Amino acid sequence: MNQPSALLLVKTNSPSGTSDEWSHWFDDVHSKEWISCPGIKTIRRFELTPGMPEGWDVPAPRHLIVYELTGLDVLASNEYKTLAEKVPLCPPEMDKLTSTDTLNLTGGVFQQIIPENQEYEIPAEASYLLAVGHAGIPDEVEEEYHAWYNTEHIPAYLEIPGFLSARRFQRTDQHTPVSGLSVTGADYVALYDLSNNQVFGSPEFKVRGVTPWSTRIRSYTWQRRKMNNLYKSVLTKNTKT
Repeated sequence: MNQPSALLLVKTNSPSGTSDEWSHWFDDVHSKEWISCPGIKTIRRFELTPGMPEGWDVPAPRHLIVYELTGLDVLASNEYKTLAEKVPLCPPEMDKLTSTDTLNLTGGVFQQIIPENQEYEIPAEASYLLAVGHAGIPDEVEEEYHAWYNTEHIPAYLEIPGFLSARRFQRTDQHTPVSGLSVTGADYVALYDLSNNQVFGSPEFKVRGVTPWSTRIRSYTWQRRKMNNLYKSVLTKNTKT
């Protein structure tokens, strides 16, 4: 039986004073080396962008990096461990210019829970990504939280023009994939591919985005958000490119 797809999710700022330099290094060096590792299917880099309804987003580092993996065993391989040491997220000459607090390096490893047994392909029109994450959902509402997400929330969002795909993931702490990465963030993450950053202003979103059930669930999740941000795609690297 095939194992569920997995993600390595990394949020970071660039080292102080090296924004363009770091971006070029990541796109031209890091991503090219990492995509050669067996089991890493795709690497995508995103940058924070406006477009969320006022008051919805949460403070976050500028960059979001999504490594699509065939499964968790990728992170246990000798090839991956060698690569992670040889080609880190930040080269030493830039890393020494800034502090860990400035980088705000956070993220984790996540296994896909929705949809089940479905191979993911990046939609052709995907230019933006909505990333939502929660932590510390109370035990007494966790079952309802999942039921709401899976049976009402995601189906409703996928009916809104501009929403192209939706996936949910659960964090696993089996691996520490990147040196210095803080994994104290979200327990559950939802990622939505979007075609544009105007979707939240549409009439369809205003109708489908707020329901009695969503209002009830958000009374628990709103203060437990670890991610609720809109990102613009700036790099997609896969084994075909």
